[in-house]
Amino acid sequence: MMGLPFRSFGTSVWLGLKYFKIAWFKVKLGILALSMVTASFIFFTGFRGFERYLTFIPVSIIMAVAFSAVMLHLVKWSIQDVALFKALGANRGTITLAVLFELTILGLLSSAIGVAVGLALVFPLQGIEVFQSAGALTLTAVLLSVLLGALTGALSVWRESKRTVAEILSYAG
Repeated sequence: MMGLPFRSFGTSVWLGLKYFKIAWFKVKLGILALSMVTASFIFFTGFRGFERYLTFIPVSIIMAVAFSAVMLHLVKWSIQDVALFKALGANRGTITLAVLFELTILGLLSSAIGVAVGLALVFPLQGIEVFQSAGALTLTAVLLSVLLGALTGALSVWRESKRTVAEILSYAG
């Protein structure tokens, strides 16, 4: 009898670590993709010049769409977690708020890494001028992209949480 609780505890720890490894792999891919998008944005706008709104606005729109697409993809990967939370009794607002908070933190972390990498890449080419021109406009574009991506992911979860647990799991495949 003594070996059974230990064995089930060991099994649950193993399964928990295996799930964490899979979930962490997905999060790392999201961080990498979002960081690369932000670094490319910083490099392109820093290299081309921030005073050119004809290049800044389209690149900002592309970055916002890319953030939204990556975050939607991350939500689709974790739709089974939504079903689990719903089965445990969480309401739609709680699930949506949790996903919004998680995606916002992921986006802010990724964009901080991307800004650092982008500035490190463009600094040798532009010098100190890149820090003078990289200001509130760039930070606003990055933060708006993070917010738009997080809201898009939360809206997707809000729609999915209308379904029953069985429907969510059958759709997740």
